[in-house]
Amino acid sequence: MNNLLSTASLVLLGAPLLVSVLGLIGLRKNPVLLRRLSLAGAATAFGSALVLAYGVLQQGSFDQIYGIVGDPNLFHFSVGVWVDRLSILSVLLITSIGLVVQRYSVRYLDGDERQGNFFTGLSFVLFAVTLFVISRNLLALTLSWFAVSAGVHRLLLHFSEREAAQKAAWRKFVVSRVGDTVLIAALLLTYSVFGTFELKEIFEIARTHGAWDPIQLFGLALNPCALVGSLYVIGAMTKSAQFPFHIWLPETMETPTPVSALMHAGIINAGGFLIVRLSPLVAHASFALHVLFLIGALTALFGGLIYLVQTDVKRSLAYSTISQMGYMMMQCGLGAFGAAVLHLVMHGYYKAHAFLSAAGRIDLSPLSFKAQGTETKALLPAKMIAAVLSLILVALSIVVLEVDLANKPGGVFLCLFLWFSSTQALSPLIRRSTPVIPWTVMTGISFTGMVIYWSLLGAINHFLDPVLGSEVGPSIPTELSPVLVGSVAVAFVGLFGFVELARVSSHQAWARKFYVLCLNHFYVE
Repeated sequence: MNNLLSTASLVLLGAPLLVSVLGLIGLRKNPVLLRRLSLAGAATAFGSALVLAYGVLQQGSFDQIYGIVGDPNLFHFSVGVWVDRLSILSVLLITSIGLVVQRYSVRYLDGDERQGNFFTGLSFVLFAVTLFVISRNLLALTLSWFAVSAGVHRLLLHFSEREAAQKAAWRKFVVSRVGDTVLIAALLLTYSVFGTFELKEIFEIARTHGAWDPIQLFGLALNPCALVGSLYVIGAMTKSAQFPFHIWLPETMETPTPVSALMHAGIINAGGFLIVRLSPLVAHASFALHVLFLIGALTALFGGLIYLVQTDVKRSLAYSTISQMGYMMMQCGLGAFGAAVLHLVMHGYYKAHAFLSAAGRIDLSPLSFKAQGTETKALLPAKMIAAVLSLILVALSIVVLEVDLANKPGGVFLCLFLWFSSTQALSPLIRRSTPVIPWTVMTGISFTGMVIYWSLLGAINHFLDPVLGSEVGPSIPTELSPVLVGSVAVAFVGLFGFVELARVSSHQAWARKFYVLCLNHFYVE
């Protein structure tokens, strides 16, 4: 079995890398052949991922060292892969979306003179992001992080003559260099504190080490393990477009649509994976996780508001992604790592599909504050009825499944967003005064969706338990945690109600001013 898995891991990385190398050495001048090889490489990588998934389910994690670089008694690092239950979920996400994007791109770029360059870059990005999630040491993880940024930069400049494409690539370049600088600092500090780059060794030391001797920085005595974790949290924020590092993502809509879809295959959500992978380390950085929760909440609210007023389909999807990444970071900040992984996978598939089908949505109006005619009068009462009904459904799903919210990190916000989603689904049916049967059916569907979500969350936590163990939440002081979480929850509910009031009052001056503020991104970009 190990020989089979070793071969599969080499093929997983080698197939897209080989295509990108062939493109770089001249095959890109034959785009028809290169795109066929690129598609074949993506299919081969996906097949290898399925083999690895089977192996992980059968024997647990697969840890393979192909060689050691350096002196084992001095500076050294391993060359190998580590495929466990966490990384295999990401690998399946990356390779499956990558295969679909490759197939979509064949027709999308047919006739483009530069499609050879595009498929070369696409294959390289797939290789780099796959290496990122199966790296067994921090040095390889960091180098692959840099490689992903370089590959994405190349794809963003596919239409290099366009000023908007240059602007997008420049913004991404600047934000990425900030993240790279933080990650390099974290890498160096990690080695100085732990004396190794190997993830398993670092995690073992972080779990078993007693009190850490503080280090002095800017006159402050800091826990070195907490400082390392904090640096990785900041690096993750830059990659996953957290406020104020979000400014690059909306501009990337100038790039070909397949790249926008590919972003959700371990690129825009790489920050979430980094936090979860390093959870035994970042769990010691309680203050950083505290800040991450707050920044995630701000990002979720900010992105959600800007999304409501977009008239461009792809930009509306981009701000929706920003909001969703904020929510994922909130889950990480609360220690709900299983929920964050479930969100990462489900949102990746959903949003990749949304981008690839964006052309079919041009005739659909995005959400806005505007409401016309009799719908305006019926909007608020319908929303209130839907909100009450959805709240009952959430409570009922918790009772039926006996969900223990007290011991579930982030449980309050899971309930909150289930409530929001159900309210949004039910209110249009109620507002349009449709017969009782249709929205009764929709109520049943909403409840079924909640049950499925709680069940999936339980399944993903059970699946990841051998990797993460019991979910570790940040050590927030007891007297502060309820106040903090409760305040953010009230902010979400309050803003939700305020937006609905603005919809109904769209003819009033204050609502129009609020609309203009949202349209201009509150002037922070």
